Amino acid sequence: MAGTAVARRFSSASTAGSTNWAWVLLGKLGHLHSQIAQRRLVARWYRERLNDLVPTGVMLPEDGPDWQHSHHLYVIQVPTGQRDPLLKEGRAQGLPLTVHYPLACHQQPYVIDRFGLQPSLPRTEERLGRIVSLPLHPYLEERHIDAVCASFRSLVERSAATASPASGAD
Repeated sequence: MAGTAVARRFSSASTAGSTNWAWVLLGKLGHLHSQIAQRRLVARWYRERLNDLVPTGVMLPEDGPDWQHSHHLYVIQVPTGQRDPLLKEGRAQGLPLTVHYPLACHQQPYVIDRFGLQPSLPRTEERLGRIVSLPLHPYLEERHIDAVCASFRSLVERSAATASPASGAD
């Protein structure tokens, strides 16, 4: 009954197509908790397989002391200057790496149009240049994560090896 009331509220303010989407989304809502649990499992698999890369400068998402990620995305940070080469080489190898949000909030066109040019946020902008999203959805199996992690690890190790001689020359 509650679903019907919600769908009516959606339909009274929008088109019939939107009503259909409201029904679809209401149906998905019943699976939300199990899908979040599965995403957290996938994130745990990533952490178990990539945690030893942390000393190389790879940062993995962590839960807080009183909250847990829902892991809509699995966004990691790679060492400064390594993201673009990692993305390029990874994509060339068919590894589905991406940057979901290439602009920080204060750099979004809407924010600039609405509120004007915003001051620079150097720490935010530096981190923005380091973020990479690994594939994450509730239907990934452990074998998929094994394959992604093996490929990603190989990329990071090669990237670190090519970056080391340059850093020693400074």
